[in-house]
Amino acid sequence: MTNRSRYFKTVGNTYRTSVKLQVSISSIVSYQLLLVSIILIVFIWWKCLILNQSGDVHPNPGPSSISSVSDSDISSCSFEYLSGMFSVFHVNIQSLKPKLDVLEQEVQPYDVVILTETWLNNTVQNSSLVMQNFAEPHRLDRPDRIGGGVAVYVHESLTSKRRHDLEIAHLEAIWVEVKIKSRTILVGGFYRPPNSNREYMERIHESIDRAKNTSINNIIVTGDFNLNQLNNTDRVKIDDISMQFGLHQLINDCTHFTEHSSSIIDLMFVDKKDSVLYSGVSDPFIPNLIRYHCPIFAIFKFAKPKSATYKTNYFGNTKTVTTTNSEHYYPKPIGLA
Repeated sequence: MTNRSRYFKTVGNTYRTSVKLQVSISSIVSYQLLLVSIILIVFIWWKCLILNQSGDVHPNPGPSSISSVSDSDISSCSFEYLSGMFSVFHVNIQSLKPKLDVLEQEVQPYDVVILTETWLNNTVQNSSLVMQNFAEPHRLDRPDRIGGGVAVYVHESLTSKRRHDLEIAHLEAIWVEVKIKSRTILVGGFYRPPNSNREYMERIHESIDRAKNTSINNIIVTGDFNLNQLNNTDRVKIDDISMQFGLHQLINDCTHFTEHSSSIIDLMFVDKKDSVLYSGVSDPFIPNLIRYHCPIFAIFKFAKPKSATYKTNYFGNTKTVTTTNSEHYYPKPIGLA
């Protein structure tokens, strides 16, 4: 073979190799583009599916918290839970009797209502304090001076009894034992006056300790403690209650407002945080007040019997709850106890 023949043969082989390499590279690029396209299509489909299932999507969503639920959230989704799940409500009412009518409308969806600073005395009959769908209140009035006082209302559909054995002399607190089907719950309502001494705090501890030493595993402690969670000194006392008795404090938004300040002094402690479905602070319902307390509440994962039929104007919507008998229960969300 001549040198000229070898040259053209080498050139031909090189050209064929180059063509094959270009074809291989083109195939790889095409495959990569196809793979990227498939991944992009799957991603867009997944995002559309998530958006479709999420319902209302806000353009600038903020952080959410179980211990801070707005009234709009309650009106849109939580009324169902209030109807079917056990709930507790507390507010410093600052004189119960003149506010009874508006309070009666506000608390209809709840099961246990704790009021502090009731400002009652032995001249006020229980029969004058009855609210629709609730049993007569358990009361602890101040015997010697004006102000203070605690009252606890329990929905008439629930079985309850006062636990005097858990209460301490010279302490403004009431304990009530509530039965929900086979479950027993202890609910304590406390009022700690401002500037109380150390002995008063020790009485609070002793009362909670008595409750913890019962065989009842579901304990709720709430009220106006006049301990500001935003104040470092007070926070130590609040944390001491939590740590000593294995409780969790649920309220993290301000509950008390004056002309120049706001504070978190209305508190709610539970021994089982995972039993709480919702908790938070509601808007005040007493109009034209300069100094006021906001209500606090918690809804628990405890299904309850249907309550008596009632109608109420709840956050601008008229709601009707109708029952059949105690053997029928509200449906509960999947995964709730």
